Amino acid sequence: MDRSPFTALIGNLSEDEYLRNGGKGHGGDPCTPNLAGERVIVFDKSGKRKLAEGVAERTGERLPDSYGEVAGYCFSVTRIEGVPGGEGTYVTQVGGGNKTKSDEKDLRRTVQEHREAFKNMRLPDDDAPIEDIE
Repeated sequence: MDRSPFTALIGNLSEDEYLRNGGKGHGGDPCTPNLAGERVIVFDKSGKRKLAEGVAERTGERLPDSYGEVAGYCFSVTRIEGVPGGEGTYVTQVGGGNKTKSDEKDLRRTVQEHREAFKNMRLPDDDAPIEDIE
């Protein structure tokens, strides 16, 4: 396993204010993610020891119609530099919200791989619980 530090990429999808107000948007249009400018922290797998941090991107891109249920949503990728490699599993937290587990292979994905991961995504029911590790 590669233990050298790497730049983690964390993909984010958000239904921004424009969509909530009834706008449809067009694929490729710029947008502002809901968590723009929020602090993003990468912890070790216990979720206790901070390994690296960064700031969520302030701009994103609307996904095109080919993205099905999430077409028009704001897609962005946050880059976190200096994450120590070799942990296998990490815990991430955005804006002080829920902590979620992430596999190292997911944090090492390219921007395109993150974008493609949302292509066939199905939106959860409005009352679906949010998984939190704490």
